[in-house]
Amino acid sequence: MILKSISLVDQVMDLLVFDIIGRMAHFRKVFSNTTSLSYFFPPQTTVAGLIAGLLGFERDSYYHEFSPEKCKIAISIINPLRKLIQKVNYLNLDDVSEAILRGLRVGEYSRSPTSIQLVLPEPPHKFVIYRVFVHHTNRKLMNKLEKILEQGGFAYPPCLGPAYCLAEVSAHEPLKVEALLFDPLEEPINISTVIKASRVVAIPQGTRLCHERRVPIFFSNGRKLRKIDDYICQIEGRPLERIQVDGEVFSCRGLPDGSYGVFME
Repeated sequence: MILKSISLVDQVMDLLVFDIIGRMAHFRKVFSNTTSLSYFFPPQTTVAGLIAGLLGFERDSYYHEFSPEKCKIAISIINPLRKLIQKVNYLNLDDVSEAILRGLRVGEYSRSPTSIQLVLPEPPHKFVIYRVFVHHTNRKLMNKLEKILEQGGFAYPPCLGPAYCLAEVSAHEPLKVEALLFDPLEEPINISTVIKASRVVAIPQGTRLCHERRVPIFFSNGRKLRKIDDYICQIEGRPLERIQVDGEVFSCRGLPDGSYGVFME
């Protein structure tokens, strides 16, 4: 796809591109309580935590290092997705015993089914797959992440949300790509990443999409939620077609031909 008119290239930046692959996922909505509802895609806070885990950052120690001013992240949904409510029994591991693990204790330690919403692949697909595009202003951190993605040896195992949603991380080929950033100047384009609802100017009538509300963007120290916004995505594993976008988009290897990406922040 060739745009009729675009602004001059504002910036060229390096991105690392990799896939997160798992059987199921759960990204708890910050406003859900009795039932653990899930977003269709990992929020920026979740992806930052996953990258920090690969690099070996301790829990809650990386918020400043992965603030939106330093780190840019974009997410693309590769396979069609669906949601399913499932009842689960959580194990109390504070006082481990055979009776507790078998669910034989009553009272304080008795098991009670909890509802949780899981994100699953739409059949016949077998895996939930997200493609991550990441840029960091810290060149040393980018080099370390590139090396780890190439060679493996992650500090902490990757997960698609909770620890029981174990995942694999697969480097894109090529892993490091050059992205061109520009303003499409009101031309309709195809967007293959999730995008802030406020960035969308116009959508063709009849377009099928998913609107996820109140998605966290940034935590400050102490795990205090500092930024939240609404997002639009396409859960069928294909681009949002011919939409008008306000502001900057990027183009690079790893996106489908003729489509563009938008950073989550």
